[in-house]
Amino acid sequence: MGSRLVARLLRAGFRVRGLVLPGDPQQKRLEQLGCELWEGDIRDPSSLRGACDEVDIVYHLAANHHFA
Repeated sequence: MGSRLVARLLRAGFRVRGLVLPGDPQQKRLEQLGCELWEGDIRDPSSLRGACDEVDIVYHLAANHHFA
């Protein structure tokens, strides 16, 4: 879902920054689209400092895929 949204936003002329987990296999795909990447984790607030600098809109697509 995230890569599709990124592709559409880039085609529409928006500059896009994506938050990805360190080592996320989707990083390469997003980089190839032309997305600026920010490595961080929503569970670690310190990793998010600066992630939204100069950002006007946030699309929250994070999900918990680890079910007990």
